[in-house]
Amino acid sequence: MHPPTRRRLAAASTPTLRSFRRPLLALALSGAYAAQAAPATSPAPGSAEVQPQEARIARVLAGLRPPVSFVGDSTWTLQERMKHYGVPGLSITVIDKNGLAWTRVYGLADRDAGLPVRPDTLFQAASISKPVAAFAALTLVQEGKLALQEPVNARLKAWRIPDNAWTAQVPVTLAHLLSHTGGLTVHGFGGYAPGQTLPDVTAVLDGKPPANSDAVRVNQLPGQAFRYSGGGYTVAQLLMSEADGRPFAELMQRRVLGPLGMAESTFAQPLPAPLLARAAAGVLPDGRAVLGKRHSYPELAAAGLWTTSQDLARFALGVQAAWRGDKTALLSTPMVKDMLSQRAGSGYGLGFGLPEEEGEVYFAHGGWNEGFCASLMAHPSAGVGMAIMINANQPALMDELRRAVAFEYRWPGFKAHQPLPASAEALDKAPGRYRVNGEQFIQITRQGEQLFMARGGDTAHELVPVAGGRYLQREQDEARSFTPDAQGRWQLKLERRDGTAQVLARLAEAERTPRELLLAGEAKAALAAYRALRDAGDEAGSESYLTNQGYRELRGGNKAAARALLDLNTQLNPESANAWDSLGEVLLSLGDKQQAAAAYRRALALKPELPSAKAALAALEPAAR
Repeated sequence: MHPPTRRRLAAASTPTLRSFRRPLLALALSGAYAAQAAPATSPAPGSAEVQPQEARIARVLAGLRPPVSFVGDSTWTLQERMKHYGVPGLSITVIDKNGLAWTRVYGLADRDAGLPVRPDTLFQAASISKPVAAFAALTLVQEGKLALQEPVNARLKAWRIPDNAWTAQVPVTLAHLLSHTGGLTVHGFGGYAPGQTLPDVTAVLDGKPPANSDAVRVNQLPGQAFRYSGGGYTVAQLLMSEADGRPFAELMQRRVLGPLGMAESTFAQPLPAPLLARAAAGVLPDGRAVLGKRHSYPELAAAGLWTTSQDLARFALGVQAAWRGDKTALLSTPMVKDMLSQRAGSGYGLGFGLPEEEGEVYFAHGGWNEGFCASLMAHPSAGVGMAIMINANQPALMDELRRAVAFEYRWPGFKAHQPLPASAEALDKAPGRYRVNGEQFIQITRQGEQLFMARGGDTAHELVPVAGGRYLQREQDEARSFTPDAQGRWQLKLERRDGTAQVLARLAEAERTPRELLLAGEAKAALAAYRALRDAGDEAGSESYLTNQGYRELRGGNKAAARALLDLNTQLNPESANAWDSLGEVLLSLGDKQQAAAAYRRALALKPELPSAKAALAALEPAAR
């Protein structure tokens, strides 16, 4: 997990081939590989044919696909996508027919040492620690040691959530903590490099040294809305330990890891020396190795699990067993159904996200620690699922591979769409620019008989017509459509997963948005335009918006646009340490170490104890000199 003040990347542009050394050798060492691509087709529901397992695995490894598939589309191979994203190593386990179907491992556990991934290689589960911790918390609820609706301050001993006007109205409960609805702060944690002193849990909760994260506090009404909080899970960590009378790692071993047969898993942080030999080494979004190979996370419930893909799959099987009501299940069926019921309309239950595919609800969670990502997804009743772990911050690869598994094993709700030709009316009326907000726009262009769409400055992707007057893109699964305004001019309608929509008006031909000015290099005009937005109270001129937009561009590989946005941000907010810190990260990704060091020094002049800037500058100063 990563702290919100850093707003680190969720993905990055394709690294150089140096970040994927010896891929063919590692693949040969660690598993079979099928390299032929296959056309995308819809699963055939109800088919009872028996498929030879190796053939099915080969089709999975050659069937990686984007968020939206169309009938007739080609697919990617795992090998080419690992190379594309610069992912050194990967482990995958597939669940089918209520059991472990197969495990395969690929690539390098330690890129620099040339060590291959093995089935027992340990990866950081990162935020998938949360549903595992939530599962354990519910065993405590079953035993009467905790209660979901009881105020947690009634049980906490060593530390309590500070009271304020919000908690006076609605006290924080365990259900709030596990569902991210407690109004608690601290999205995530950055971890601690080898040699750094680890704080205890109360220091983390109060944000006191040596903790490198802010204090965990309530700053909105509990129960009102979903807001992701690793801080809330750290409160749950303390609550569970005190209720069970055991250290958290021991509690988890006794209540979940041991009973579910997760023999290779541990919540020990830092990782004990005997296990380090088979621990993977992490790689950051820009292809750099994690300093010291891996961070430690004392925020155990939020981010502390070390495990394998096979053990994560065993955990999913434990959830499915409880749903079925198996006699050996650790949770009762009513308890696990409560766990997998969404709270506050969020699509999140107690520990798990609850994504839908054509009305079929799955339980799932992703994970991101520095240099590591993981993905777990399963259907509660269909007996299918998968777990993927990688030693790189490139979650898109896992999503592509998950879809390959889902299509091959005919998971409920997964399908390929039938594309239609664009109408003559759409080809004529759709092209143009549409205003997103005060600074950004979407542009639709025509290329022959096809339509393409892009946010200003981004790469355009095909807008494919499907049934019902809707349009989809392979790169994202939210539909688009067009609706006329009062004068009959087409407006662009962006449909969201939650059922809401945003209608974008067409921009006049001569009108230029602030983003267009910035991308055109008209710095003075752009600065004036963004300053006007800020002074008018428009979110599009705020520091947080510009920071997020800068990182969005960096995730998409548009480093020049990212630099322009974040440099502009420092001009608008010269007294913000975070603005300078974010600019430093982008400059570093561009290889401009001297300017990056200058930005980090400026950040530290404003906020001397800013952990991210201190760590970055410590690594940079020798190179800068």
